[in-house]
Amino acid sequence: MEEYWTFETVQERLVEALGFLDRVTPSGHDPYAKDGPWRLIRPEWGDYIDRDARREMLARDRGGLRAHEVDRMMETLGWIEMIRPKPGLRKLVGVVLLQLLNGGSQPRWADVRATLRTNQSAEVLRKTYSAAITRIAERLNAKLFNGYTTSTPTLSA
Repeated sequence: MEEYWTFETVQERLVEALGFLDRVTPSGHDPYAKDGPWRLIRPEWGDYIDRDARREMLARDRGGLRAHEVDRMMETLGWIEMIRPKPGLRKLVGVVLLQLLNGGSQPRWADVRATLRTNQSAEVLRKTYSAAITRIAERLNAKLFNGYTTSTPTLSA
């Protein structure tokens, strides 16, 4: 029997993809100490000699992705399109996934509510999030069992 997508496998893959995305995007934080005028330092002519090698080194230091990780991330992030385009719904999913990525075992719905600045109750947010992830799982299963191709729902790379 073929495996199928569940709420948990979809959520884990989305958190994984968000983690991959976090590894390849700049964090916005200055990598240097805050006690000096590092932003005022200008590159010298030697810094331009081998820009590609510097980029590769920086990507390695940041934990760049392998090709199969990029493919997996892009496929998974494409699933967000399966969520109904209801105002604020994708943002809700993103906020919850970020909490899970940052070590939360369960979403803190009061924090989600505060982040979104919404009047909706925590229970409504929980149900809305659950419905969105479940919809993705249902759409993936429809593709899987109707002969469309998608990756397997296992979490191993």
